Amino acid sequence: MLTWRQLSLIIACILVPPTIAVFFLPNSPRWLTIHGRIPEARRSLVFFRGHHYDVEAELREVIRQANETGSNTSARQQLKLLLRPGTLKMFLFVLFMFIIYPLHGSAILGPYMTIILDTPGRPLDLSLSSFLCSIVKIAGGITNFIISDYIGRVSIMVVAFNFMAVSAFAYAYYIYFLDIDSPNTATWIPLASVITLQFIAGICGPTLDVTQGELLPNSCRAASMPIITLLNGLCVFGATSSFYYLLELIGKTGIFGIFITVNIIMALTCLLVMPETRGMSLEAISDAVHSTNHKVMKNDVVHENNVNSIQSA
Repeated sequence: MLTWRQLSLIIACILVPPTIAVFFLPNSPRWLTIHGRIPEARRSLVFFRGHHYDVEAELREVIRQANETGSNTSARQQLKLLLRPGTLKMFLFVLFMFIIYPLHGSAILGPYMTIILDTPGRPLDLSLSSFLCSIVKIAGGITNFIISDYIGRVSIMVVAFNFMAVSAFAYAYYIYFLDIDSPNTATWIPLASVITLQFIAGICGPTLDVTQGELLPNSCRAASMPIITLLNGLCVFGATSSFYYLLELIGKTGIFGIFITVNIIMALTCLLVMPETRGMSLEAISDAVHSTNHKVMKNDVVHENNVNSIQSA
């Protein structure tokens, strides 16, 4: 068993490579374009998209939007842009998702995993069970990386939230019924339910983070994202710090009942409100979702071939 110091050292060593790698990433094409560094923006797009990707069409859209919104750089002007109907709708959608997301289950399960898994007749040691739940969440993140380019964002979110609702229901059902009548029957259900929920959360979480960056328009992303991040952090803190109060008040069954309700609400919200953005550049998404006079279909901009080259600035 590792001590806290050994565990902290391992985590610190894991964080060193990505921290160093960040310094080798180029600046974003949009930032470079705004500052008039078009050749560097082109090289940045090639770096992120790959050498076989036709970056000229996307670069043209980056330049166009930079010219249209380049003067709207102050925080006050960006906040005013949020009041546009299409932009406000997407901002409220993203804000709602990030406010309610801490109650979907995974954020609360992490710090209190041993308490959640401490059920009669549990098949594995609590420490080993907690370790497995953490590993499968990482596996879920890797799975998201593999499937995100082949499955739509909406499909991933809706299916993931429904599966997490089913997993939470299985745990709550076991605790409320089977645990009372037959404490030694199907003792694997709580662990299997939590493992499934954690794995699906590992798939869903990165998709939600990507969606935040995609659905918020380029023109006011700098002002809107801090608001969402702040409120999300406060909600995570409130959800995790209130666990013991909820446990005493409504028990494990009630807590997982909250998980079920929240996951169903989020699945319905994504199904009804969330636009599909797979295969679209940020500029194409911004035009299609937020612009009132420039609509772009999914096959435009990103997959356009044989376009004219852009003159270097």
